[in-house]
Amino acid sequence: MAATFDVVSQYPGVQTLGGAQTQDVVFVGINTKPSGIYVEFPVLKTAYKASVVNAAALGWATIAETLAAEQWVSDVQWTQLVTAGSQLQPGWVITVESTSGQSAAQLTVANSDLGPKLDAAAILALHKQLDEAEAL
Repeated sequence: MAATFDVVSQYPGVQTLGGAQTQDVVFVGINTKPSGIYVEFPVLKTAYKASVVNAAALGWATIAETLAAEQWVSDVQWTQLVTAGSQLQPGWVITVESTSGQSAAQLTVANSDLGPKLDAAAILALHKQLDEAEAL
């Protein structure tokens, strides 16, 4: 049991790389601490060992918990988004609240689109829109 996550599931699977290309993986599911955000990620079957799972889980838990700690964020959910090429990619559904807490809206962001500040500008912009709408 790690300080920042709990491994809650592991199962074999196949990851599609595009076209007919695939690779064998082990899908690992974690719940982050302290927020309890469920995240699932693949680990290559040939590279699967505890140290690899730990490193990957730590990275995913850090992203999830950093998003959850952003000001005005009330909820974070991991998701899978479908690309234009019909591939699955990890993403985040981020619920943002107004200052009063009476309004909320969601951002859906692909993990690959998160920058170094983890979408802080988009979170703040949505928060401001909610406040402006409440002030009407």
